[in-house]
Amino acid sequence: MEKDKSVLILGVGPEEGLGVALCKAFAADGYSVFGCGRSEKNMNALNKIKTDEGKITGLVGDVTKEEDVLKIFDTIDKSSKALNSVIYNAGNNNAKTFLEMDLPFFQDLWEVCAKGAFLVAQQAIPRLVKNNGGSLIFTGATASLRSRPPFTAFASAKSAERSLPYGPAKKFENKRVHV
Repeated sequence: MEKDKSVLILGVGPEEGLGVALCKAFAADGYSVFGCGRSEKNMNALNKIKTDEGKITGLVGDVTKEEDVLKIFDTIDKSSKALNSVIYNAGNNNAKTFLEMDLPFFQDLWEVCAKGAFLVAQQAIPRLVKNNGGSLIFTGATASLRSRPPFTAFASAKSAERSLPYGPAKKFENKRVHV
């Protein structure tokens, strides 16, 4: 049976990835699922997935662009389903040795993992508070705890993403928002 709540999953890529698996699992449990990724091809494939219980809607958007993040949340606001959970799964694990990487390479990883997580959290938390609670989940990587060559930039970015939720978790726990 379809629930009156929705779930947003950001960082949805190819069908064999974690993002699509999460979309399918929540839809199978009756949620209205909004999956977001940068690829129109992947989002078109996501729109074709059918479940007996919930519905999956693919949205094209780039979590590193504030205007895209605002548009994603605006789309959910216009739906009839209250936002219950947001899962930030965006990441870009690219490898280069420390001396081979340039600043744009480093910044690209940081923008997806840290900046995108920040932009999404700022939009998600007020909506979860308004809806009397919910969850904001960030998927992680072992790299956030220790850096190994050639993943120094990725480790740095995931470490920033891992640290980000601690402040909001403490601030909003009394509002029934789990971060």
